Amino acid sequence: PETLRGPDLWELQDNLCHHLLRQAKARGLPLIVHTGYSVPTSLAHPEGLFSLLRDPDLAGLPVDLCHSGWPHEGAAMIMARSLRQAYFNLCWTPLLSPSLGRRILAEVIDIVPRNKILLGTDTGSPESQLGTARLIRRQLTQVLSEKVADGQFSEATARELAAAILHDNAWAFYGRPVPPRSAA
Repeated sequence: PETLRGPDLWELQDNLCHHLLRQAKARGLPLIVHTGYSVPTSLAHPEGLFSLLRDPDLAGLPVDLCHSGWPHEGAAMIMARSLRQAYFNLCWTPLLSPSLGRRILAEVIDIVPRNKILLGTDTGSPESQLGTARLIRRQLTQVLSEKVADGQFSEATARELAAAILHDNAWAFYGRPVPPRSAA
């Protein structure tokens, strides 16, 4: 049997992909895209998604730029800052390198609207999930403590930002109502 190749195959793949993305949008489902950490790095460069994010048929489809776009994290941050449906997710980046995770976390807090910062874990076991959550919390605490010490914002604002990054943003991204917080 003859198989599709070249332009015919690409056209079929593009049509199938756009059909699935329109279905996801219609069902209120987000799109999570692996950006960053690829060889060659161009294969996962977040700017490859620009035409998709500008497609009027997909307006309103939330897109998670997973893995920070690293080593192109600046492009992913600009996209999350500039494009309504793009979100920046540090998923796995703090595990790759704690110093890289802290640096990118510090920068994304400065650049991207706080409601568009996500922190996934990308782990395969409950033990890894727990360890990753602890590592991420420690790194977030370090970054926010430095910003409070530098006078960038208050301790209360740091707590609000931590709650947004660790919980509220993900709930909203997945279409869940964010529960109200007590004033404690």
